[in-house]
Amino acid sequence: SALFTNKIVETMGMTFSDAEEYKKKYLKFKVEDEELSAEEAKSFTLVKELADKLVTELRRSFIFYKTRYKGSNVDKILITGGGSMIPNLDK
Repeated sequence: SALFTNKIVETMGMTFSDAEEYKKKYLKFKVEDEELSAEEAKSFTLVKELADKLVTELRRSFIFYKTRYKGSNVDKILITGGGSMIPNLDK
């Protein structure tokens, strides 16, 4: 996602293309007790606030959907775009 890349640009002072490469190499979402390398942990810390906002918006969308379409469930989410390649984003 360009949001994540732009956050890296702002925080680390990289060019957009360098930040994009950095993101592709190091950005990974931590799940459970998984260990991240120092650079992966650093990159995750940079974008955590944005990731938290994304999760909040998804939760709101689910609540809206369940309220509007009673008895329906969200069975599947389709993640698209460049950000969909971030490891563990789906978790």
